[in-house]
Amino acid sequence: MKSQNYNDILAQTISDTDNTMLTIEQKLARNEAERKRLMTKKNSLETGQKVIIGGMFLSLAKTN
Repeated sequence: MKSQNYNDILAQTISDTDNTMLTIEQKLARNEAERKRLMTKKNSLETGQKVIIGGMFLSLAKTN
């Protein structure tokens, strides 16, 4: 089992304490910001995939 050091445990405790003191609106805002960050990351990954696939098709089109 992975052991946690003191700083990790302290950071988690502070995070848990902060979350209990937030208002509903603040929690919603945090969740929305996290969702937007993840959507941006997802879009970046999809764009990279499209570029690679497009390059493959262009390469095939040139050789055929």
